[in-house]
Amino acid sequence: MARPTAQDALTEEELDRLLAQPNPRCPTGKRNLALLVVMADGGLRVSEATALTTRDLVVEGGQLTHVQIRSGKGGRPPDSR
Repeated sequence: MARPTAQDALTEEELDRLLAQPNPRCPTGKRNLALLVVMADGGLRVSEATALTTRDLVVEGGQLTHVQIRSGKGGRPPDSR
């Protein structure tokens, strides 16, 4: 499979439309929005995002500062991509 290119990335408008889809008034909508934001900001695949646990989230000063991906595509460490 070919590696994604800049042409494959969503435009700002497409990303805004995508992030507007989950209903923030319900718990699953909040969860879905959070997953989409983490995926978009971090460039995560669905499998990487759904495998996250609370220990993967690094919070400093009450703010999420980064997410640790313990294994990437095919079980490889993220650095080997």
